[in-house]
Amino acid sequence: MTTPYTLGDSGRPDGYGTRVTHQVPAGTLPDDIISFYETRLTGWDNLGRENVNCSDGSGNDSPCDIITIRFRRGAAMVAINTDNLATPASSFDISVEATRCERDPDDAFCHR
Repeated sequence: MTTPYTLGDSGRPDGYGTRVTHQVPAGTLPDDIISFYETRLTGWDNLGRENVNCSDGSGNDSPCDIITIRFRRGAAMVAINTDNLATPASSFDISVEATRCERDPDDAFCHR
């Protein structure tokens, strides 16, 4: 589903976002998915991987296999989120954002 968004009170959309969920075979590893998109999105700026901290219930957080990666080219952004691979859904999300505004080269988000 694609949805418009605005950054201010302009009344017209500043951009559009789309999110798609893909189901994959159980046991698929986050690195398999992330590596696939890293090799396919050549020509896009790779903004890097992020490991999310997970809690083991003891109060000690440690890195786990929930990985997100973002890519940018011009005013377009693609994010891959693998946090649902370990669930019974065995799925990952792809989010795409296209906007009319310029992005700060050091920032993943659009600013006016």
